[in-house]
Amino acid sequence: MKKFSVRVVALAAGALAAGSALASVNLDTGVTTGTFAKEFNYSTTAAPANPITGALTVSTKLGFGVSGGQNRYIRVDLSGAQLAAASLGLGPNTNTPTDTTNAFSNAVLVAGGTIGATYAIYQVTANAANGATPADAITILVPSLNITNGNASAVTVTYTLYETATAAVANSPNTNLYQNSGALLNFQNGLKFALTPGSQTAAVSTLYQKFNPAAPTVGPVLIGNLVYGVNAPVVKADGVTQVALADLVTAATNASFTTTADFSTVAVNGLFLDNGNACLTTSTLVSLNTANTIGTPVTALGVTANTPNGVNLCYTAKGTVPIAVQTVNAALNVVAAVNSAAASVPAASIGTIAHDGTQLQAPLVQTTPGFISRFVLTNTGSTAATYTGAVTALAGSAVLTNSTLNGTIPAGGSSVIEGAAMPTFDPTVGPARGFVVFTVAGPNNNIQGAYQIVNQATGAISNLVMVRPGTN
Repeated sequence: MKKFSVRVVALAAGALAAGSALASVNLDTGVTTGTFAKEFNYSTTAAPANPITGALTVSTKLGFGVSGGQNRYIRVDLSGAQLAAASLGLGPNTNTPTDTTNAFSNAVLVAGGTIGATYAIYQVTANAANGATPADAITILVPSLNITNGNASAVTVTYTLYETATAAVANSPNTNLYQNSGALLNFQNGLKFALTPGSQTAAVSTLYQKFNPAAPTVGPVLIGNLVYGVNAPVVKADGVTQVALADLVTAATNASFTTTADFSTVAVNGLFLDNGNACLTTSTLVSLNTANTIGTPVTALGVTANTPNGVNLCYTAKGTVPIAVQTVNAALNVVAAVNSAAASVPAASIGTIAHDGTQLQAPLVQTTPGFISRFVLTNTGSTAATYTGAVTALAGSAVLTNSTLNGTIPAGGSSVIEGAAMPTFDPTVGPARGFVVFTVAGPNNNIQGAYQIVNQATGAISNLVMVRPGTN
């Protein structure tokens, strides 16, 4: 196979000879190498000018055979970028093709290739003795680029082979001999903030005051994992240098992490980050304050070297109050470095806390003369389930009797709470009404409950199915 190099646009012969290409795309395989950090402005129209510099390599097959001594026209089009450096103007005296077989005897820039242009057209002449085949390899070097798409999408390049100059200038899709295109440059966030959510379950057997139903504990337990640093390989404008954290965020303020954890059930210094896998207090890096914020995280999190496994968010409960069902979110708040557009990352889940068992609520319970009421709890499971009912009076009211309801629902049976076992309210203090929350140590799909009111005079019955949190 013949292999020839057509340097379509170049900064200078010396600059290209000094180093290898910075990024490349093989249009035949669709493989693009080189990803640039989105946080920088690569446009020469904005201050400071920060174009992508150096030689970018485009590889493709010729696509159509050329007889010896015949001319063809190669057109290269850019989408999402403009040339930030002019072409040298090609020819055998200024940029001899690198193929040792000398498949092209001549290559001349005939249109485009100037600063601000998005295309270049070259007249190429096949070697008189050898000609060229469709499979011959073409290499095109592109110089400094001014990005015009704002890093919103990849910069694409299109290679087209035409028979005549007129057809190349018209750039009609119906007159080309061969065409191929692909991504010349890709963009990605250099700043990395990755969350791996976990989950924990508060045990109904402890009235949800501890984690882990199998072996209840206050913790510390793992909520989730976070990684803060930079993505790799993601490079800066020179196409070689890996972006660093200091390039993206200011060293003085750096960044802060914010969580939405419910601190009302957290022990003192109980929500913290550690650098181990077991959430041991001995591996604590920093504890969150009641504002849910960690400051100066590069030091606090030990990620100055971009800790690949990140750090854990850990939770220790008070052990005296119920742990709330919640989704714990984490957000990253940054102050961008000079020339960087690094942005804060909105809150997303880093973990959840759930309850085992079942919770049923009677939103309104009251004692009214001439009426009686009762609770009915049913269990369709094969194992008995214990329950606790917490009675709360409305504001300004008071519970007289039975503020806590305890018992067991038999397997495949029901438990009825009525008569003297029912809670009563003091009508002299305020409205004789309140609400009851039942916590049942049984699977949610096996447990049901109802609150029933009966008019003693007429026998009329009102049945109210108790609600489950989050379902009504």
